[in-house]
Amino acid sequence: TPMNCSNGPDGAISLSVSGASGQLAYSWSGPEGAISQHSAQLSGLGAGNYCATVTDGMYG
Repeated sequence: TPMNCSNGPDGAISLSVSGASGQLAYSWSGPEGAISQHSAQLSGLGAGNYCATVTDGMYG
């Protein structure tokens, strides 16, 4: 989601995963390193690149 204010952390990301068989685990990193939230949605984000790793609990 584009940020509304260049100095404010108001960005958001929402992932939609299909084809998984087990419980999903989410791991995120951003401009400042690892992010402690472990869900499919993030909010309150500042500008930068973000990376998500999704692991299917059935297949690892």
